[in-house]
Amino acid sequence: MAGISLKCGDCGTLLRSVEEAQEHAELTKHSNFSESTEPVLNLVCASCGKPCRSKTESDLHAKRTGHNEFVDKTSEAVKPISLEVQKDPKGDVEMEEDAGASSSGQVEEMVVPEVDQKLLEELEGMGFPKAKATRALHYSGEDIGSL
Repeated sequence: MAGISLKCGDCGTLLRSVEEAQEHAELTKHSNFSESTEPVLNLVCASCGKPCRSKTESDLHAKRTGHNEFVDKTSEAVKPISLEVQKDPKGDVEMEEDAGASSSGQVEEMVVPEVDQKLLEELEGMGFPKAKATRALHYSGEDIGSL
């Protein structure tokens, strides 16, 4: 049976496509990927809005934060979730790929997650761009709420 997702053998992250695996590899330097029959979910924490891609990830988030309610938005995800922040056409504001405009036509503000500044500085010291380091800390669960 062919896999329906790719799984990072280094951290267990589930990815929807080869492109996502390549982005993940660039961001984390992980290179051990395999096909998986586990579906990539889109479970969103009702308390803080953190997206979780698997039941395991949502369980870990619940254990770290005490947040136990998740909204299953898997069926709403039409295209793969972008792991990268993109610049808007003006080049002065970073925006999520999907956050360009809401259904009402208004521009949605992207909220930058609060992360541990010491860890962020360490990653920046290793040469990671601030946006990528912030995103990595947020998705790893190393945000302010989990400390």
